[in-house]
Amino acid sequence: MDTDSTISIASNARESAPTGARSQLMRGLPLRLVVCGLAVFFVSLAGYLAAPVSQAGGDSMWVMPTSWAILHDGSLDISGYLADAPRPPGQLPVHVVGVNGRAYNYFPWGASVVAAPFVGVEAIRVALAGGDFDALLRTHLPLDASERHVASLIGATTVLLMMLLLYARTRSLAWAVAGALVFAFGTGVASTTTRALWIQGPALLMVVAALLCIYALSQATTANRARDLSLGAGAGACAVAAYTCRPTLAFLAVIVAAIALRRGRDATLGAIGGAAVIALAFFAVNLSAFGSLFPPYFGSDRLALYNSFGEAVAANLVSPARGLFVWSPVVLIGVIAYIARLRRAPLLDHLLVAWLVLHLLAVSLVDRWWAGWSSGPRFMLDVVPACFLLAAAAPALIWLRPKLQRRLLSVAIVVACGWSMVLNVHAMVDPKVGEWNWSPNIDEHPDRVWSVRSPQPLAGIRRSTN
Repeated sequence: MDTDSTISIASNARESAPTGARSQLMRGLPLRLVVCGLAVFFVSLAGYLAAPVSQAGGDSMWVMPTSWAILHDGSLDISGYLADAPRPPGQLPVHVVGVNGRAYNYFPWGASVVAAPFVGVEAIRVALAGGDFDALLRTHLPLDASERHVASLIGATTVLLMMLLLYARTRSLAWAVAGALVFAFGTGVASTTTRALWIQGPALLMVVAALLCIYALSQATTANRARDLSLGAGAGACAVAAYTCRPTLAFLAVIVAAIALRRGRDATLGAIGGAAVIALAFFAVNLSAFGSLFPPYFGSDRLALYNSFGEAVAANLVSPARGLFVWSPVVLIGVIAYIARLRRAPLLDHLLVAWLVLHLLAVSLVDRWWAGWSSGPRFMLDVVPACFLLAAAAPALIWLRPKLQRRLLSVAIVVACGWSMVLNVHAMVDPKVGEWNWSPNIDEHPDRVWSVRSPQPLAGIRRSTN
């Protein structure tokens, strides 16, 4: 029997409750879900905004100016925002490309589109405080505080959607809230995507939104044309939007296609329609701005089989500085839960695991596989939501075990969650973690990712104890 059908103790309690009590419980559930969702959102946002560490000014420099150009000018052109940016004599600033006399962010502009509503909120905040957001962008880049504010809003929204996704699978508010808070403070959302407006932040938001639609579609048991069309459209649109932020997320569209095809014609038509709308807009803007279907960042020459491929695969998983299992061992819960129910796992779980493997291989083909000046497994963040969705099957699996095993497994989960949160919160509040990249320069000495004498996660901690 699929464990998703008996996912929580709460579900069993509801099934055995008297009809009147059960009806009353179900009537109160939406309100509690809303209250818990708002609480998770504001707790996450408060934590992100209070954290002092900033990673603004690097690869994220031009995401916010591009978002504002979209809102303010209806264009991707950031020529008017280059005046204060450092640059070599006679050249454009770093990460800016010139096409037909216009300047564009080298990194995917899809991230700026996703971030645009949040940038609009920040512009309103600045205006209410008596400032001029447009003038600040033109003369004071990077806008450190504003960039972190926008990134934090995106991060908190992503956490809210993650709570809804976990609730959809566990049907337990307690597990959903706990899992969402671990996602908020025990992953790179805390240590990376909320510290600057990296393209991973908007990409993660679209990934979780897509997974929410995909999971709802995969669990539907009755025919409903409007629901299947809307969920399919949402999944297709969000998957393609995620791809426009991060081209390594292409496999997410494959997952949408597989689930939609299995669901039926309406879901498939919806997925095709939603994906087509975003894809056609993406291609049209690229043709207008760059004269090609894809922007420069999407070039196939960015991935190649280097001699460092094997090392890159290992580093992305287990190195002290970039290892996903080191910084967020909580993701192992999802892997173990999948293995434990391998023969009866649903199609979606198999697809998620395939995505994890393919994504790992893809990011290990990048020439700068160590992810530059960053904290933790930045390149692996895109698939962390998939790990949490897999891990959401763990509560039911634990409940089926004998009492002693349940206690041991529960302790192991608490330790994994605690470790993940300690490391990522430390990186969020201690600038020494980011400064670890500087001396010696990680780009010149990528072998430092394996350092156990001076591991990045413990930067600042070890110094203070010596």
